[in-house]
Amino acid sequence: MKMNSIKELYGKRILEVRIMSYNFKIKKICEILALYLMVDGNKWFSFSCIDGISKIVKLKDEPKIELLEFIKNEIAYPINAIPNEYIGYKINTIKEYLWQGRLDESCGFYFELESQKSFSLIENNDCLTIVKGLIFRDGYILK
Repeated sequence: MKMNSIKELYGKRILEVRIMSYNFKIKKICEILALYLMVDGNKWFSFSCIDGISKIVKLKDEPKIELLEFIKNEIAYPINAIPNEYIGYKINTIKEYLWQGRLDESCGFYFELESQKSFSLIENNDCLTIVKGLIFRDGYILK
């Protein structure tokens, strides 16, 4: 996980949420392959977690919305804005879920927001899921 990008998010308000999906031959394989957050200052950040490696990347450009019906390829990565109950809240901290505390085995992220709001972005079979609150699973350690 990139610590420089993560600290830049602290104290920033979530203004918009977008997701990148993965589709093969029009069939949705992953609802969320990457999560995009726009925060104060119109800055965009990408969150992903694949094969035990999590990434937080500050994007130079806005992830453009691209709907599946307009993508002509067999393999498609559409990007959509999604409604989200966490829009408008400031980020207090972001932690990483690690499998048994191993730095090379990330399982996702935990976002602690103001007003005691929180959510987790959890990896399962290389796809991500947004879950309300903190996740308690055997083997998961929050760092």
